[in-house]
Amino acid sequence: MAQTIYEKSVSTLELPQVLEKIAAYAVSDGGKALILSIKPYLYLDDIRDKMQEITDALALMHARSSPMFSGLSDVRPLLRRAEIGGALSPGELLKVCDLLRCARATQDYGDPEQRRDGLKTRLDGRFRALHVNRDLENRISGAVLNEEE
Repeated sequence: MAQTIYEKSVSTLELPQVLEKIAAYAVSDGGKALILSIKPYLYLDDIRDKMQEITDALALMHARSSPMFSGLSDVRPLLRRAEIGGALSPGELLKVCDLLRCARATQDYGDPEQRRDGLKTRLDGRFRALHVNRDLENRISGAVLNEEE
């Protein structure tokens, strides 16, 4: 079967191999999956927009270091179980708490009001869109001491 020019370009540029190398640096399974699902943009405006987001992310990282995402787990299956009335173990609750803590820290990291340099970026809306639930985070961390208790 003949390859399209798009497929031929992806193959010639060895995109899957490049993405595998990048994914090795991801700190979560979800991050790895997102990296491996990346597809090239077809339109110049989309490319310019994404390049500006990358430039903004680099500027933030230079100004504030990198946000921390290590130790995150995909809690979607846990949340689905809880939604239908299932119970979560102490360890599972701590995974939810870790995600809530990370969302709060990431939102704070991206908050332009907390930046000494006043840097505004195209990423600001993404940071504001993160859902933070400090009350639930505190209730879990106050109720669960460790994975066994």
